[in-house]
Amino acid sequence: MAVDLRHVTAVLKTALLRDLGDEVDLIFRYGSFLKETMHHYSDLDISYVPVQETTWHSITVLVDDRLCDLYPIHWSRLESMAAFENVSSTVLFHYEIVYARSADVAARFHALPARLHALQAPAARLTTLRKAQAYFQRTGYPYYLLQQQAANGHLLACLQHAQEILGTVFHTLALCNQAPVDTRKLAQVLALPKLPVDFAVTVERMTNAFTPAAVL
Repeated sequence: MAVDLRHVTAVLKTALLRDLGDEVDLIFRYGSFLKETMHHYSDLDISYVPVQETTWHSITVLVDDRLCDLYPIHWSRLESMAAFENVSSTVLFHYEIVYARSADVAARFHALPARLHALQAPAARLTTLRKAQAYFQRTGYPYYLLQQQAANGHLLACLQHAQEILGTVFHTLALCNQAPVDTRKLAQVLALPKLPVDFAVTVERMTNAFTPAAVL
């Protein structure tokens, strides 16, 4: 059954504003439905920005036999997206504001994509490389834990730590390429123009390992 996105959005908006009122700075939608690339299992990507960082209220509403969630994305997380420090940065490239508490709030949100675009410019190359170096340092402790679990023969724990390391490496590569992509999607990472030699083979070996040693 086709989804009436505007109807669903209106229902969620009404329910959220009834619950939180002026604690809602902004409501926006994004993702596959907005870009018309959705499939049968696509989520309805609608979020709100609360005024306070401590607000975590979320709602789930049944609309036309479909469960729809609306959860918060705080300003601090949006700022990290604009700084190319968050795996969800691509949210800022395709969105639609459906409610804003004030014109100033809307203007603040609209200013975020320009900051992310600026980090893709040649002049920002050194900045993004420094960010990549700092980000890659996050692999140190997970790699230590990976070695410990491999020594103990715990394959599942090894795979969990390897997944954390890969997530950090994926974002590091996006920074090196100055290409904000959804680093939770392997296909987008492997499509980056500059990757280490045999990177796809290495990723496949780690994610399909059957022994702890094979993960290292």
